[in-house]
Amino acid sequence: MILATDLHEKIVNMKSTSSVRPGEGEHLSYLAAQVPHKGVIVELGSFQGKSTCYLAAGVRQQGRRVRIYCVDLWDLGVYTPNRHHDPMVFQKFQEHLQSLGLWEDIRPIKSNTVAAAMSWSKPVDLLFIDAGHRYEEVCADFYAWSKFVKTGGVIAFHDYVPGQHDAIVRVVQEELLPSGCWDFLSLYDSVWSARKKSRE
Repeated sequence: MILATDLHEKIVNMKSTSSVRPGEGEHLSYLAAQVPHKGVIVELGSFQGKSTCYLAAGVRQQGRRVRIYCVDLWDLGVYTPNRHHDPMVFQKFQEHLQSLGLWEDIRPIKSNTVAAAMSWSKPVDLLFIDAGHRYEEVCADFYAWSKFVKTGGVIAFHDYVPGQHDAIVRVVQEELLPSGCWDFLSLYDSVWSARKKSRE
C-alpha cells in the first residue's frame, strides 16, 4: 500500500526516536488497511506514536472507522527504557497523532501490556507487538493477547531480526509456529506477521 505522499512525508519527518523505518511503516499501513470497518487494532508499545500514525493512516486512507487501542506505560514503570521516563512522552504521542488528524480513533491505555490484557474482552483484527524486547516480556505479551485475535486476524511483531533481537525470533519460532494456530503471512524488513487459522 502506498500512502498519500504528503502524509507519508509528515510521518517520516516526525521528530521521534522510534526505530520504525519508512518501509516498515508503509507495511503496517497496509496491514491496518485490511482491517474491516468497525474492526479493532491493538498496538503493544506505542512510545511517541510513529507506528501508531502509520496504522491510523492506513485505516483512514481506506475511509474506514477502526478503533486503535495503544497499550504502553509511557512514563510509568521502573523497567521501561530511560527514554520513556520523559514526562512529555505521552504528550508527544498525542500531539503527533493530533497534528495529522488521526487522534479521533485512538484509544490509549496507560498500563503494563499484560495487566491490560486481564481486563480485555474484545476480538482483535490486528495485533502489533512492539513492547518489551526481553524474551519473558515478548512471550508474556504473545500469550496474554494472541488469544483475542480473531480467526483470519493478523499478528505482527516488530524487530524480528536474528542475531539482534533473538527474543522476538525465539517467541515466533518456539512458541507461535509450533502451536499450529498460525499461517506465516509476510516478513517485510523486520515486521514479521502471521494469520490466525480456523479451528476447524
